[in-house]
Amino acid sequence: MRHALPLAAAGFVFAWIGSIIAVGLDPDAMRIGFAIFMLVLATYVYLQMYLRKPPPSTELRHPWPWLIVLGSGSGILGGFFGLGASVLATPILSTVFGATQVVAQGLSLALAVPSTGVTLLTYALHNHIDWHIGIPMVLGGLLSVSWGVRLAHTLPEKSLRTWFCLFLVFCAALMIFKA
Repeated sequence: MRHALPLAAAGFVFAWIGSIIAVGLDPDAMRIGFAIFMLVLATYVYLQMYLRKPPPSTELRHPWPWLIVLGSGSGILGGFFGLGASVLATPILSTVFGATQVVAQGLSLALAVPSTGVTLLTYALHNHIDWHIGIPMVLGGLLSVSWGVRLAHTLPEKSLRTWFCLFLVFCAALMIFKA
């Protein structure tokens, strides 16, 4: 909790600010910007697997105030793109802060919940949500998330990171080609 609370609080505030700005931006520019962000992030995470670094740990390398900085940056991206909070935080937590991939993903979820909630509310208040599509997606996600968590705990660290990178590249391609 001592790590999750600063991340969540900063993420919440800055996601709100980012989402207020985002609802007035050009949707095509945001789509391409998000695709580029995911490709850069995938490249960063992939390269980090091959650079020499200290072994991952359950204890973070940097003190909790730095989590506020991470939460703020992740929150802004989450507010802009609706997904950036945990997508950015996971690789930063695993590479810069030295967390294991599973710990990084767990902390990212603590960040994502409040920032996603405030972003969803802001987008909904500006009529940027199609509830007929969104509600079934939420239900499907809630029913299947435990399977993903279980799978994450069974995969080796390098495999989990590789799959994360492939997921980012796949999503970027879908956005670029409007699939």
